[in-house]
Amino acid sequence: MKTTTLLLSSTLAVLGLGPHLQPTAPPTPSAVPSPAAPAPDLQQFMEKELNSALTDVSYQVFHARRSGDAPAPELVEALERLSTKASLLAHHPRGQDADGTSFRIYSVQLQVAVRGLTEASLEGDEVQQRFWMTHVSSVCNSCHAEYRE
Repeated sequence: MKTTTLLLSSTLAVLGLGPHLQPTAPPTPSAVPSPAAPAPDLQQFMEKELNSALTDVSYQVFHARRSGDAPAPELVEALERLSTKASLLAHHPRGQDADGTSFRIYSVQLQVAVRGLTEASLEGDEVQQRFWMTHVSSVCNSCHAEYRE
């Protein structure tokens, strides 16, 4: 239930809808950090930045760590990189036009999945790690089906 609530509330937030599906006022610019947008070439950003971070996380989660071990510093660093790269997608020009609503939704869903993966990894919960890795993959595949050129 917590996972579903987190996904739903994040998706509604990106659409500007509050908990009762009423439009909410947009956040003031000073309240929202504005990280530098990724390179205008989305394919280059995905291949060199996001996919690289995701590969590092996947390796650390599934191959480098043994059951019961505390999270390795390499895993923590890889998760931080992945989280940063995922958050940049919401600011990509592809998501800023009128047709970019679903792109923004995918970027929020990716951020939520990465957050869940981070929490599961830090807690050492292998079942939840697999769930969130599968969800990350699902979000990526859905976005690629709609936006990949």
